[in-house]
Amino acid sequence: EEIEDYIPYATSDSSGLFALRVVGYSMRDIGIMDGDIVIADKDAHSRPGDIIIGMDGDEATVKRLVINNGQVIFMPENPDFDPIYPENPSILGKVIGSYRKY
Repeated sequence: EEIEDYIPYATSDSSGLFALRVVGYSMRDIGIMDGDIVIADKDAHSRPGDIIIGMDGDEATVKRLVINNGQVIFMPENPDFDPIYPENPSILGKVIGSYRKY
């Protein structure tokens, strides 16, 4: 947790919202690029198919949530990247928006 800035975001309840700066191109094919800021809600229920911020060890990652036979998989949206099969997965929040500066 390192606060870099605050971003205004129109919502009736912002108590569970947080933002994360994206590093890399693993989500390129759905338009999430290196340097983008994703907005996530830690209070939103995440289901398979959702874009989430997950933890793999000490590393946060933005990926699509897949569950296959009880196995949690963090799936990239770029064929150049491999899926992540975290041993002790945790989901920090469901991505609900993104922000990009030009």
